[in-house]
Amino acid sequence: MRKVLSILLSISLATPGLWAAAPDKLSYQGKLLENDGTPFTGDIAMTFRVCDRDEDCTNNPYELYEESKTVSVTNGVFSVPFG
Repeated sequence: MRKVLSILLSISLATPGLWAAAPDKLSYQGKLLENDGTPFTGDIAMTFRVCDRDEDCTNNPYELYEESKTVSVTNGVFSVPFG
């Protein structure tokens, strides 16, 4: 039994494809509505910020990352990779 476990452990450590790597980008999905509640459709400029505190990080020392991009929205739904 020990020999089988040792062989399996050796194979798993020797196979780099078995170890998951961290993703290069994050994905953010959301829904955008007009003031009257109807779904927005079109392109819109958005800014994404990552902070290390649960507070507004605009011009804040807790901001870790910021990226602005134009996002396509269809029937209020959008999905954006960033990072």
